[in-house]
Amino acid sequence: MANWPLIEKQLSDILNDDCYRKKLGNSSPHQYARKCVQRAQGRALPTYSGEIRVVELKHPPRPGLPTRLMRSFDSSRSPYGEWWIDSELFDRFRRATSTMQPALREQKIKAFMRARSAVSHDWNNMAGLSELQLPPGSRTPALVGKAHYQAFVTDPKDPDYLPNVFFIAGDLQFYVCVPDPSWIRLLSAAAGAA
Repeated sequence: MANWPLIEKQLSDILNDDCYRKKLGNSSPHQYARKCVQRAQGRALPTYSGEIRVVELKHPPRPGLPTRLMRSFDSSRSPYGEWWIDSELFDRFRRATSTMQPALREQKIKAFMRARSAVSHDWNNMAGLSELQLPPGSRTPALVGKAHYQAFVTDPKDPDYLPNVFFIAGDLQFYVCVPDPSWIRLLSAAAGAA
């Protein structure tokens, strides 16, 4: 089980740096850390399984941490959200589907992303893809850990709800705490599958 008070303190310590204080506006580092942790904890089920680390993503990169992340977003929500996967994982999905026709390939890449990151169908229709690329000299704190399994559909009133059917998850996911919108670009379906 995650030690959320410790995670909140570690995140608050990173956010206390002058470069983040300017970006936080009226929020104190502690308030902002608490807000991030509350969002990252999850709904009915935890969002993370096992160890959760507080890291600072930087460019130039630190060993074992990416400078490029990917996400699929819902048509009713912003492509600039907090939840991301390492682009290496996305590239692995692209390689696994390289012989497929473009339309089927895009569908399979999104299915891999949904299953391995445990994205319930009623949370995200995966209408689009976006990429976050840290430019040289940039940095942002993030929470990182393995995605916890989630329900296929979370709302029991949804006609597609199936009790006891879950996405397995298990791949690393990043909750990026202070992303800069200028680091993020939208990808066309063709670019995502290309």
